[in-house]
Amino acid sequence: MAQTSPPCAPSVPSMPAEPVALTTASDRALDATDCVLAVDSGGSKTVCLLARADGTVMACGRGPGVAAVTEVPGTALVGLSPIVSEVLGARPRGARLLAVYACLGGLNTADVGQALRTLADGARVVVARESSGDVVCTGAPHWGFDLAVMAGTGSIAVGVSAGGDRRVAGGWGPLVHDRGSGYDIGRQALRAIAESLDGSGPATALLPALGRQPPFAGRLPQDGVLSRSPADLSYAQRLAIKEAVKSTYPRLDRAVVAGLFPLVAECARQGDAVACTILREATSALAALACALVRDLDLTQPRVLPMGGVFAAPEPMLAMFTAALLRGCPGSQVVHRDFSLVRGAVVVALRQAGLPVDAQVVDRVRASAATHGA
Repeated sequence: MAQTSPPCAPSVPSMPAEPVALTTASDRALDATDCVLAVDSGGSKTVCLLARADGTVMACGRGPGVAAVTEVPGTALVGLSPIVSEVLGARPRGARLLAVYACLGGLNTADVGQALRTLADGARVVVARESSGDVVCTGAPHWGFDLAVMAGTGSIAVGVSAGGDRRVAGGWGPLVHDRGSGYDIGRQALRAIAESLDGSGPATALLPALGRQPPFAGRLPQDGVLSRSPADLSYAQRLAIKEAVKSTYPRLDRAVVAGLFPLVAECARQGDAVACTILREATSALAALACALVRDLDLTQPRVLPMGGVFAAPEPMLAMFTAALLRGCPGSQVVHRDFSLVRGAVVVALRQAGLPVDAQVVDRVRASAATHGA
């Protein structure tokens, strides 16, 4: 989901005067200016980090999401080219790109892989879906959690046992599940608005709020009629609102629908009963994913990390999720960490390049990524 983020323009920090020699597992000497590239892309946004061999993030780029439910050849290259090219342009002169790792929230791994191979100067490219668990399970011991519940445009939970077993719940995509995701919440809001106008559901503050949200703002009436109860509107007025909403359908992709989540959260904070019900059901679904993994992994006191745009503005989602999780798994603990998929992807990319990764390297990734707002 689209979120307000700090500026993330590529930049290059000052480099040491003399390159530091590093050694990989294969005893191949490296220059400290050599780099890895990490990419995290979902349905709404892409984040790309360029990091030195010692874990220091040098540049960050952002762009639209390239993860898709279906393969459309060439689409990923269009979305990734400006982001990756700009970030790679921040490499010090002569620095080699050792590895590229991409964590993807969609099914189009082949198209994304081909795009990155086109852009990656011959470096080895690996593209894996979030559901592989590579990023979360690699990061879990370094960041101190057992499972992550990720709710952005889609929803998925990934966990790892003390013995290293990985499990996934959710991640089915919008056609089957994705309960608790931004897309699901946005769709439920549109359904609630439709039912209120049809008279089959209660009135809700979501309707006037929708009138202030692109692309609906340009189609819905702005004469105050949206603030009135549907019961007080004529049939012609309700029909006009319905047709105005339907006229936006060509623009309602997953990202746009998921972008309705902040609207729902704000209405819930203001006490709208319909919005509160939508969020309560969403957090119950997300807690159910977490509890399924707790049982599957036989965890007695799991540390659960909520992640993604749905939790970025924590209230009221975080409180609702915590309550639902403790009802389902009384021994659970909701934890707050600075872990993100793109930070974890840097760690995976470093390992992919054969570089040693210890606590000091991970601390560099965390601190330097934070300076770039990633």
